[in-house]
Amino acid sequence: MTSSTLEMQLFRDKVGANKPLNIIIGYRDLRLTLANANSEDKSNVMMKMTITMQAFYDFEDPEHMHMNLPKDELFYDEIPFNLDVHIQDYNDMMFNRINKWGIDLKHGTKHYPHRNTMDMKPADYILFLEQFTRELDKDKRLLNFKFNGGFKYPYSVPEFNTTLWFDTNAMYFVFTQRSYTAQEIKDFYKLEV
Repeated sequence: MTSSTLEMQLFRDKVGANKPLNIIIGYRDLRLTLANANSEDKSNVMMKMTITMQAFYDFEDPEHMHMNLPKDELFYDEIPFNLDVHIQDYNDMMFNRINKWGIDLKHGTKHYPHRNTMDMKPADYILFLEQFTRELDKDKRLLNFKFNGGFKYPYSVPEFNTTLWFDTNAMYFVFTQRSYTAQEIKDFYKLEV
């Protein structure tokens, strides 16, 4: 679960302006596939899942507690979702790029969410899916920008080089002993004194 500012005009139109919403996003039925992708344009980690989304009025916000908003669920839906990532490593750094991050429309789409009390019509639901897709695309661009510089392996230690290797339905962390020059060893022990 995460928090984000969703800029979806449909919710504003349906519940009114300046109404605080608590949107809970989760997932279920995660299917993970790992592949040996030798080229950078192919993904080596693929995830298919169902995103669950619930919307309520936010009662934690003290500024809006006096509004006596209904406590009922406003919206609940389950949305098929794909996440495909290419992960590679270089010089003890991990570089990720999201290739696919969005709604899986392989089998078409529904006309209504699972539940809603916002009087959502089929045209409204299609608008919701379009606005949610735009939000996902914006998030994908932001994440790819943040991943662009890479980051240190979480298991990185000075004594070993860390390498990540993918094969069909397998992922391996490989640790190899680093070789040091005589000067690096002297510098290391100087720091210990």
